[in-house]
Parts: sequence; C-alpha cells; structure tokens
Amino acid sequence: MMASPVSEDVTRLHEVVTFYSYKGGTGRTMALANAACLITRRDPGCRVLAVDWDLEAPGLHYYLHPAQTGEAESAVDGLVEYFSQVQAAIKDRRGEAVDDEAVLANIPLSAHCRETVVPNVHLMQAGRFDSTYQARLSRLDWQEIYRDSPTLFRTFASLLLRQYDVVLVDSRTGLTDISGICTSLLPDKVVVVFTANQQSLTGVEQLVRSSVEYRRGSPDLRPLLVYPLPSRIDDQREQLRRQWRHGDATLGIEGFQPQFERILRGAYALDGCDLSDYFNEVQVQHSPDYSYGEKVAALAAPDHDRFSIIRSYEALLDWLGSSAAPWETPAQARERTRLESLLQREAEFQRDATIDVAPLLALQAEIVRLSQQHRGATHLDTVRAMQRYVRTALGGGGDLSAALTVLESLGAALPQLRVPVRVHAIGAMLQATPSLRAQGQSAAAERLGRLALSEIEALRGPSGASADVVAALDALGSQLQDAAAFAEARTLREFVLEERRRCDGDERQSTLNASRRLAETHWALGNYATARSMLEHAGTIAATVLGEQARETLAIRQQLAEVLAEQGHADQALQLTDAVLEARSRLLGPAHEDTLATLALRSDVLRDSGRLDEARAACEAVVAAQSASLGNDNPDTLASRDRLAAILQAQGHLAEARAAQEAVVEAYGRVFGAQHPVTLRATANLAATLWALGALSEARALEQHVLDVRRDVLGPAHPETLTAMNNLASTLWSQGDLVGARALEEQALETRRRVLGDDHPATLVSMGNLAETLRLQGELPEAKALGMAVIEGRRRTLGPEHPETLAAMNNLALTLRALGDAEQARRLLEQVVEVRRRVQGHEHPDTLKAAYNLAETLRQAGDLTKARQIHETVLAARRRILGHEDRDTLASMVELSLTASAQDDFATARPLLEHVLEEYLRLAGEDDRRTLAVRTHLARALIALGDVAGAQLHQEHLASAWARRVEKDRIESGPRGIGDYPGARGTRS
Repeated sequence: MMASPVSEDVTRLHEVVTFYSYKGGTGRTMALANAACLITRRDPGCRVLAVDWDLEAPGLHYYLHPAQTGEAESAVDGLVEYFSQVQAAIKDRRGEAVDDEAVLANIPLSAHCRETVVPNVHLMQAGRFDSTYQARLSRLDWQEIYRDSPTLFRTFASLLLRQYDVVLVDSRTGLTDISGICTSLLPDKVVVVFTANQQSLTGVEQLVRSSVEYRRGSPDLRPLLVYPLPSRIDDQREQLRRQWRHGDATLGIEGFQPQFERILRGAYALDGCDLSDYFNEVQVQHSPDYSYGEKVAALAAPDHDRFSIIRSYEALLDWLGSSAAPWETPAQARERTRLESLLQREAEFQRDATIDVAPLLALQAEIVRLSQQHRGATHLDTVRAMQRYVRTALGGGGDLSAALTVLESLGAALPQLRVPVRVHAIGAMLQATPSLRAQGQSAAAERLGRLALSEIEALRGPSGASADVVAALDALGSQLQDAAAFAEARTLREFVLEERRRCDGDERQSTLNASRRLAETHWALGNYATARSMLEHAGTIAATVLGEQARETLAIRQQLAEVLAEQGHADQALQLTDAVLEARSRLLGPAHEDTLATLALRSDVLRDSGRLDEARAACEAVVAAQSASLGNDNPDTLASRDRLAAILQAQGHLAEARAAQEAVVEAYGRVFGAQHPVTLRATANLAATLWALGALSEARALEQHVLDVRRDVLGPAHPETLTAMNNLASTLWSQGDLVGARALEEQALETRRRVLGDDHPATLVSMGNLAETLRLQGELPEAKALGMAVIEGRRRTLGPEHPETLAAMNNLALTLRALGDAEQARRLLEQVVEVRRRVQGHEHPDTLKAAYNLAETLRQAGDLTKARQIHETVLAARRRILGHEDRDTLASMVELSLTASAQDDFATARPLLEHVLEEYLRLAGEDDRRTLAVRTHLARALIALGDVAGAQLHQEHLASAWARRVEKDRIESGPRGIGDYPGARGTRS
C-alpha cells in the first residue's frame, strides 16, 4: 500500500498528526474522525490512516465503521497485536543491536489495518476486542520497547508515511507513557483539544513544553508544531465565551488565548505570539445534535455553512495543510513556503557554473519582496536578501540603478534597525562601495560610505561601544576583507582596534588579534610598511606577555615574514620563517597544520628567491603530510598540490605542471563546483602553464571563462576579476592581439585607479602592463611617461631595490632602447642587473632576465663581445637550472645565435637554431610566430655557411606558413622579436 500521487494544484499533507487532550470528554476523537473525512473530501486521492492509541478507552472504531458490513471489531487485529509482535521480536534479539527497519518489515502492516466506510480512510484500531484484549494490553511494556530500541517509534512513523499520505493518531489522555509516545516521538504536529475549563486546560502547558523541548534536543530533526483546538464552545453564551477566551482577572481566569500565547511564546522562544486570527477561525462550536451517539459531522452535513460545526475543522485543516504556525495565517505560511522554495532555487542558481544573471536578479528581487512582506523590512533575513540582490545587481550584466535604489532604502532604514541587523545593513552598503566607484558612481559610493560610517560612530556611544557591537563589527570587517572592500574593512578594523585598546589594553590577546587583522588589511591595500610596523609592535608585545613560543606570537611572526617577503626582503623573511618553523615543529610536531602552513610559506619564499629545488622539496613534504593526514581531495592538500605545480612550472617542467594542475582543477570542480573561487583560481593557474607551453588558444579560452564567471559572481571591481582581466590581456598580448590586450588593460587600470588609488601595487601592475603594450604598438612617448610613473610609484611604496621596482626599470629600459636612447637604456639595465645580483643572487630567474635584456641592448649597440659573454653566461645557467627545453632557455639560445651571427660565427649559431626550431615545432607548430622567426634566422645562417639547399627548404616552409597565417589572422603584423623580457607583465593568479 503506497502513498498516492497528487496533482500539482492540491497542497497535500504528508505528516503524522496527533490529536491529544489532557482530559476526556473534549471531543478529541470526534475531531480526528472529522479531520480524516475532510482531508479526503478536499483531496479524493489522499490516503489517510487513523490510529487509535487510546488503548484503555478506545473509541475511534465507533466513528469510522468497517467498509465490510458485519465485520466484527473482535475479529480484526490492531495496534496492540502489532506491537505485541514488535515486543516479541525485540526480546528475541536481546543482547544484539536492534534493526528497527528489519523488525517492522517482518510484521505486515496491512494485516492490522482495515478499510472504513469513508473512501481512502483506513483504521488501525486499538486491537482485537475479544475477551483477552485487556490481558494482551497489560503485557505490553512501552518503556521496555523504547529502552531496547529508542528510534523504533520514529521508524514506525516513517513506515506509516511510506504507505499513507496522512496519519492521524488518537492519543491517550493525561501525562503517560503512551501520551509521550504520541506527542513527542511520533508526530510532526500535535493538535491539543480542550474545553473551556480548568480541568481540561490543566497539564496542557507541561505537555506542550516537554514535547517541544524533547524534540529540540533529540536526534529527530523534524520540527514539532502544536495547534490548540478549543472544543464544545457555546456560542449562545457570549460573556462566558469572551471570559474564557480572553481571560477575566477578577474571576481568576487567565483565558485560553493568553494562556496558549504564553505557552507557545516560551516553547518556541518567540518575541511575540498573537493567536487572535487563529482563534477567530478555530473554535469548535457546541452542537446538541452531536452530543448523542458517534456521528461524523463531515459525513452528515456535507453542505455546511459558516455556522456549522465543521467550519472550525475546515479552518484547522487550513492551518495544518499550509504548515502555518498558529501565530501566522495560512496565507502567510504559503508565502513563507514559497519564500523558502525561492531561497533554495537561489542557492541552486549560484551553484550553477553557467549562471545567468538576469533570471537570478529577478529571483532575488522576488525574495526581497516576499521577505519584506512575510518577515518585515527590518528583519535580518530581509537585509541579507537585499545584500545578495545588491551584490548580483552590481555584478556583470546586473542592474546598477536597481542596486542603488535598494542601497538607498537600506540607508534610510538604518535608524529603525536593531543593532545586529543594522550592522548587516552597514556591511551591505560598505561592501557595495568599491563596485559603485568602479562603475563611475563615486558620489553615491561616498554618500553611502559616509552614512554607514556615521552609523558606526553612533554605535560607539558616549562610553564606548558594547562588547556585542565590537564583536559584530569585527566580524563585519572580516566579511568586507573577504569581499575585497579593503578601504572599508580598514575603517572598521581601526574602530575595533581602538575599542579593544580602550577596554582591554594593549597586551590582551583580543587586542593583538585586532592588530593582526588590521595589519592584514594594510597589507592588502599595499601599505606594506604600515603592516610591517604593526606586526613588529604586536610581535614584541606578544613575546613579552605571552612568551616567545606562544602560539599567538608565532602566528604574528609568520604574518610578519609574509609582509617582509612582499617587501622584497627575502633573506629576512626566510630567517623569520625558519625560526617559526623550528618552534612549531618542536612544540606541535612536524605534521601539525600550523607547522605545515609555515613550511608552505617557506616554499613560497624560496620559490620567489629563485631557489626552486629547495622550494620544491619543501612543498613536496607539505603535500605528502597533508595527503596522509587529510586525504588527496582536502582543500588544504589541493592548495599545496597547486603550489607544487607552480614550482614545477617555474622549473620548466611544464608537462608535469600541466598534468598536476589539470588534476587539481578536476578535484576542485568535483568537491566545490566549477565556479567556486578556488576552482577558478586553479583554472587560472592551469591557463598560466598553458601560456608558458605556448598553447595560447587553450590558455585564452580558460582565462576568458574565469573572467566571465568572476565578473558575474564577484563583480567587475573585485581584485580577482581584475587579475583575470590582466591574465587574459597577457595572453592576447602574447598572441599579438595588442588592440584586445590594450582594451582590457585600460579597463583594469581605470577600475584599479578608482577603487584602489594610483599608488596601490595592483594599480601600478596595470599601469606597467599598459606601458608595455603601448611600446609594442609604437606609442613610445606615452609608454615612456607611463613607465616612469610606475617607477616613481614603486619607489615610493616599495623602495628603490624592490624586485617590482627593478622590473619597472627593466621595462622602461626597453622603451628607451626603442626610442633610440641606447646609452640610457644600457645604464638603467646595468643598474638593474647589479642590484638583482646583489639582492637576489646571480642565478635568480629575474636576474637572468635582466642580464639577458642587457646583453640584447649591448648587441644592438654593437658591443657584440660583451653581449655574447653575458648571453653565454645566462644560457649556461638556464640550461643547468631549467633544462634544455624550457622556453627561457630556448630564448637564450636564439639571442646567442643572433649575437654569434652578427660576429659571423654561423657555425655556433646553426646548432642552436636547429635545436630551438625542433622544440618550437613540437610545442607551438609550424605557423607560430616564434617558429617562423627562428626558421628565418636559420635560413640566413645556412646561406652564410653555403648550405643553399638547406636554406631553400626552410624558405619554402616559410612562404607557405606565412601565406596560411595571413589568411588566418589579418590583424597581426609580422613576427615580434623573441628576445625582450618585460620585467613584470602583470601578476598572474
């Protein structure tokens, strides 16, 4: 017997509902019988089971007669016989774990239920009413059954609902074992039936509280709703009816409405509970016609009017069917259910990798409307819904004007909001300001920001902010940090630090944590010197107060090491990292997560210092430890595997790096979804490896995907969106699509200037990228001006010897060389090489790139001897460090061959060019620009060596390849030089 299907336009109950009364004589059984009949009248396909659990005084069978005429109740098994078999089966398994499902599966339910005269209503009567009924009932030990199998009754309820749509249980009265089973273990809802007198109402409060509290603390996750049902209300006695409903203090009558409002408010921890609408509809009138016999009103009076007895039963079913709580109306409950369904759809939408902004925005607008209507404009859920709507509206393809409207309404509502809700509203406004500035709405951003900050100051109050307010603003600061609203996060974190110092002093851990978080924000804003100073100060206090080896002290020092590395002080960073690593290994063990985090930082510092073999060994140790303790697909393990792939790429093991990154992307996608930030970050890293491999079309496709998703999900002003834009521009640049690259670079630069300011490191990266593109487009004066601005900005913010400052100097030298100022270019590059050798070492990858560019400048200036010496040194180092097939090694071979050719040493140039050509053909194909350039140089060398036939063969290949390229892509203008290395072409993910 299976639950039957229902058409989509019918709302069907699918629950266990218990009818309970503390005293008899309330009309409880009659109410249940009427409810069963009305349910099937409303929904003829609904299958209902009525269960008579009032075993000492059964009576449900008198209302729901058997369908088979003449069938005697004494011949039909029921609940007593069913649970007698259950009890025996459990006793047989005593000493073993009881499998509830197996026990119940061996007892056929159909043998203990019968059809009734009401279509689709079945009855499990109390039992077989013969001479042995009382004896069999007395042998049932409900406590023993529960003790041996605590989950059996919940499993029994699930079994009933697999075969019926609705189960109605008629419970025993009073506070007994059976009433506890019927009101706490079985049901989804409890209908408490009572008459307007103290005898009937006594005990109800204890029953309701104990049932709700039991369910809340039990493993059963179903919510339990209680519905009071006043019964036998005499509508001819208006004054008495009013007294017993609303109360009369002079007579000592509390009134059942105030009593249940108080009971439900306490049981469900409600701020308020108004049952006026509910009791206006749900009161079963007294009718003398039903005082005699066991007539079912729903069967006897099918054409009822609003004054009939069954009107209240219908109203009760309206509340039950809509799952409305008694303190809300069925219409409100239906709206709430719809809101919950829309929230679920919203979550599914956002997990979808192919997100479409327009329908998501429409869905979120409806969620905001329903939340305002159902929960109120000042409710926390409403403010959160508005925040999500604004985030989508400000994203790619969103609706800027709609976002501004919602933000303005939030600002206007701030004074009416409770403090926790107000903090969330402030967060929504502050989180939106970077996107508003990026989209040209600076005035609106400033206005909202000022309003939000004035509210924050108001929260401080004359004697300072409360602990709850400080904690809420601290959490909001972290949310803003995660959302990349760094300037706004700084303001909040400064507020929190001030309050922590005022309340706790400088030496408490809460103050140290606040200092660390503010330093983190300064770091994100590019204020490295401020972040370093704060961390040094906090570290000194922590070491003095908490101890040199305290966990907090070590955490501060690790964060300081990261800032030092960002400042370019690799030696200091490594020294501090090693000290933290030694302490954590000794105190926590080598496999502890904190120790592994420090070892991972050590790997990063070594990699950036060019010590790639050591970096790889450290990273491999982290991966091995995390794989063993956390598993291969743990997020921390995947992040370390991605870090290892980046080291492999830097070492020139590009195929190995690609395979590792493809595995990481697949795992992230499987665990988190295709559009999760960590999956996108890994995808961007894979694209970087493809770029290094020369697979530019594949890299471009991945980078376009990452940019599209980040723009839609994070918004156009988010740092990760701008990084994705930078990465795609780099690939377009490498493909020769300078127009496309320039458009992206100009957009990224404009956005970063608006959001971050001119001197932020990310803004300077965008400025440097655009300068390089302008150089290649021949707009040399503009490129020079921009390049000089980058150098000045980096000298101010990072210092004159920072690696990024040196990169900017390197790039400016290339522009000066293109302008014909070879002498100034040479002096600038010599300065770069000298500083890099001193600071980073002779064989650091950046040192080798600078030396390479210096050699090329010397070659073009005619100083071939010195140029060749430098090229030979760089090539030897790259062969040893990166291998013979790395792209940088191949570039060095080309430039050395050109220098040798300029010295008429074609015998040296030929084998170098032949090796490079073989690799480019394998990696990039016949028609790639680099392949064509190398083949051209090789043909010239062969002619000079007298190998005319060999040269002619290469020239034929060149002619056909150039014909194909011109046909394929007319926007490119000929082979670009292989040799020039921009110092820092944007920070790839």
